[in-house]
Amino acid sequence: MDIYKEIDRLDLPSGEYVVLGSGVLGALGIRAIADVDLLVTPRLFAQLRERGWEYSTMDYTGHLREKLTFGVAEVFQDFWYGDQTPDPEKLIANAEMIKGVPFLPLAELLKIKHVLGRPKDQSDIKLIESYLARHNYVLCGRRDE
Repeated sequence: MDIYKEIDRLDLPSGEYVVLGSGVLGALGIRAIADVDLLVTPRLFAQLRERGWEYSTMDYTGHLREKLTFGVAEVFQDFWYGDQTPDPEKLIANAEMIKGVPFLPLAELLKIKHVLGRPKDQSDIKLIESYLARHNYVLCGRRDE
């Protein structure tokens, strides 16, 4: 899946979303991905729901979480992992731009993967660390490739 085509197809306003999770790995060519997880502002969440995106709720680590789905995209307006609850607005504002698309910085994703520690996270940690070693990747800042 080409994450850039998927994001372009969604036609989301800049400054109102950030790509999370495996999308970062797909964008950097670390591994193939099957979906796109996005964190969006409450305003954009409401707009997408009004546009007819499929609305559902899910239990995620004992918390009710609202989700919108459209094709391979899953959209959330909140985010937490372990005992961390980062501010969505700050995550969006501090996104790492890759080819004009805002992504959660790789350093932040690596931190999240370490906290979650699920088998899929352990696998991703190895892939990320291998990527970092091969590319001498800078874990902060912006990349426009």
